[in-house]
Amino acid sequence: IPIVSIFYDLIPLINPNLYLNNNPQFSKYYKSKLEKIKHLDGLLAISDSSAKEAIKYLNYNSKNIFNVSSACNIDIFNTTRDIEFTLSDVLEKYTPFIKSINNTFSKNEIIDYKFNKINYAQPIIPINYSSYRIPIKLPVFGLYSANTAQIYPEDRGTNYSVDLGQKVTNIILEDENGFIKR
Repeated sequence: IPIVSIFYDLIPLINPNLYLNNNPQFSKYYKSKLEKIKHLDGLLAISDSSAKEAIKYLNYNSKNIFNVSSACNIDIFNTTRDIEFTLSDVLEKYTPFIKSINNTFSKNEIIDYKFNKINYAQPIIPINYSSYRIPIKLPVFGLYSANTAQIYPEDRGTNYSVDLGQKVTNIILEDENGFIKR
């Protein structure tokens, strides 16, 4: 049975000064995960950029990387239509893509699954987004905003959500007015 993994990015490897050099324990853990990735039968890259990172930084064989992004293709991914999908609909739609990786794949092989759907999936960031994205500290007294649309320029991920939560917490704590009524 081929073993593949979804592949998001190599942001810590590409930016070691921000993520690895000041945290030897995490660096060791992260690099051990990268070694395991090298032994997989394939990668399901979330974008062309992610696929290129795996080739460039991990020397991964391009024949074993499959770009499974679909957010930019209205024929494949349409939020007004797809949000009502059930697991059965998703399996029906994506089975051909899975079969392109493993032509003997059968839905009967699925042992267990988790199915989650959200309205706000991977954003497509427009040019000059940093000049008009929503600020964390809003103009209304005591109102702050922290959501995944504010994670920029990095690609969204749990680690960046945690980082954003820490940023908004620090802003609230450092705000000289805090929640004291003016």
